[in-house]
Amino acid sequence: MKRAIWILSTCLLIFTFSQAVFASPSLAIPFAAEDMDAFIQSQMRRHNLPGVAVAVTQGEEIIYMKGFGKAAKGQAMTADTPMYIGSLSKSFTALAIMQLHEQEKLDIDMPVKTYLPEFVIADKDAMETITIRNLLNHASGLSDFSYIPQHGTDVSIMDGIKEMGEAELSAPIGTTFQYFNSNYAILGAVIEKVSGMPYADYIEEYIYVLLEMDYSYTDQEEAAQAGLPSGYTSVFGFSLARQQPFRQYDLPGGYLMMSVHDLSKYLRMQANKGSFNGVSLLDAEWVEEMHEPQPGLDVPYGMGWFSYDDFGTRLIQHGGTNENFHTSGMIFPEKDMTIAILVNKNSILHALFSHPNLNDGVKGIAIGLPMPNNIVPLRLVGYAMLAGFLINIVMSVRVLFKMDAWMQSYNKKKSIGKVWDIGSHFIIPAVLVVFLPIGIELFLNRGFTWQAGWSQAPDGILWLWTGIVLDLVTGVTKAITMAHRERDLLGAIGDNR
Repeated sequence: MKRAIWILSTCLLIFTFSQAVFASPSLAIPFAAEDMDAFIQSQMRRHNLPGVAVAVTQGEEIIYMKGFGKAAKGQAMTADTPMYIGSLSKSFTALAIMQLHEQEKLDIDMPVKTYLPEFVIADKDAMETITIRNLLNHASGLSDFSYIPQHGTDVSIMDGIKEMGEAELSAPIGTTFQYFNSNYAILGAVIEKVSGMPYADYIEEYIYVLLEMDYSYTDQEEAAQAGLPSGYTSVFGFSLARQQPFRQYDLPGGYLMMSVHDLSKYLRMQANKGSFNGVSLLDAEWVEEMHEPQPGLDVPYGMGWFSYDDFGTRLIQHGGTNENFHTSGMIFPEKDMTIAILVNKNSILHALFSHPNLNDGVKGIAIGLPMPNNIVPLRLVGYAMLAGFLINIVMSVRVLFKMDAWMQSYNKKKSIGKVWDIGSHFIIPAVLVVFLPIGIELFLNRGFTWQAGWSQAPDGILWLWTGIVLDLVTGVTKAITMAHRERDLLGAIGDNR
């Protein structure tokens, strides 16, 4: 187990020192399509990405749009292949809320309870105070530090909201940015109550149809019939196809589905301050407010969008991460350009390292911003993890077959050494099980469950728990061996008497 920890730590250190170092910028626009092709294909090879789709627009024109690799076995990735867009779904929910606000059907500065009597949390005063704006800004005081939904995939948006009675505040309302998917699930329920329509129907009628998003979906079965792939995760460097869960409750916060072509239409509407092909979805005033960071928060977040300076250029963006998919939507107002990226593979290492590298490279080529240096290929990191995992198993099993040699070494140790020799096999696993989730929460600034860990890092969690089990087995075996030897020794002394 100790060796496993050392090997895993070494792998993580590789990433720490392989942060992207940026070169000087190139301002060549328009860019060469072959340069974009070559970069994307190199990233796919280095990080074992099955499929990628990218669209770049300037003004009203699509200047680059292409699919690479495979969507699924026997299915090519195209610009019209629908995929999950993860948390970029939040911007659609925010847009719907602002449409209702513009129509004066709701006021974003009124308490949620005004429009959604079903909204109930543990703190009754807070329940009456949290506003719709607080939810839009992720400043409701609620977070997955204090409440993580454990719903089945078939729980509806409204039923999920009704089960939030145990949710507690983890920060004062309106003062702290805490990214929390359920904020947007609540907004989805508000949309249903105020509009009198199911959330999915509202999004389709007032966004998808108006933007002519023909390959966009709110229903998984319909999307599957149109070619929605199941997606992939990474297991020791290999791409493993697995079923992507469709969480109805979290549809407003992370489970809308669309093609990169359709996503580019949506981004162009946002860049045009609410208009697309002569159709207005929202007045420019409200679109600008959605894009503007909320004053008083320590994170530049508006309503479904982050907004900040990126090498001297304003960038409005939001990413998306599902179990098996990655999304990035970027708007550059000063250059009148947008970038949409969809990838049908995800894992924690991809989310932290290769996907940002892909995003930065596409952005660098398209916009003329600094290019990132290549990071260590995740394919090789996966193979290294597999080697470490197998070595961990072999060495742990080897110890079990050498108890006689261990006993001789054990007898030479002092009392404290003997206690630690056996006790460490129980203490270290207990410390990992208790404190590793806390460390992950602090690092990600998000709540953590072992289920989420298995979803995002199946190989890492498999290695960890295999190591823990082997460590416990080794500890028990050592304890039994020692007890048997002491019993035999006492028996021998008794016989001599």
